[in-house]
Amino acid sequence: MARFVGKIGLAVWAVAVLLCATVDGALASDAGPKVSIDGRAGTECNSAPQWQIKHLCVVPMPRLMAFPERYNGKYIELRGFLVWKFDHFVLFNDRDSVPLNRFYESVELFNGCIVGPEVVDGKKVQGASKDKAIAQCRTQNYHFPSDVMSALEKGPVPVLVIGSFDSTFQGELSFLGGLTDIRNVAILVDIPEK
Repeated sequence: MARFVGKIGLAVWAVAVLLCATVDGALASDAGPKVSIDGRAGTECNSAPQWQIKHLCVVPMPRLMAFPERYNGKYIELRGFLVWKFDHFVLFNDRDSVPLNRFYESVELFNGCIVGPEVVDGKKVQGASKDKAIAQCRTQNYHFPSDVMSALEKGPVPVLVIGSFDSTFQGELSFLGGLTDIRNVAILVDIPEK
């Protein structure tokens, strides 16, 4: 009789464990899609309603360099050093990459401002030289705040940028990709060590 009760007890315990696992799995799947700051492990990135962005991935530049295709077509937040170089707004990973022209480690920022022979914002500039077109493109400010534009005159500027990433864009300088529909550009302030 004791063996029979023992077998029934074991069977009841096994059924209870199976039910708990099933209920726990069902509850986990009902929780909806999980989110993370950078979209790792197949999760969605956090929302950013202040920028009217459903999913914004905060991506370190080294991760973007390693996996640009993961972020193609997504809104991302990047930090780096912004410069105006060879008629392009370029975001470099670090200050050391700037003088070495490591464009394959950089992202071009553009909002339809095409600098070319007499072309700005996709429109021909009547009778203008390329230098005038470049100046006009640069001064239209691209949604860049005036403090960013002023700081660019002095050299590389540490910034935070939010925009839509295009990993298929290479440009004429073989960029890692391009950032379009730029929603924010802000200077990062260095906090001095004590």
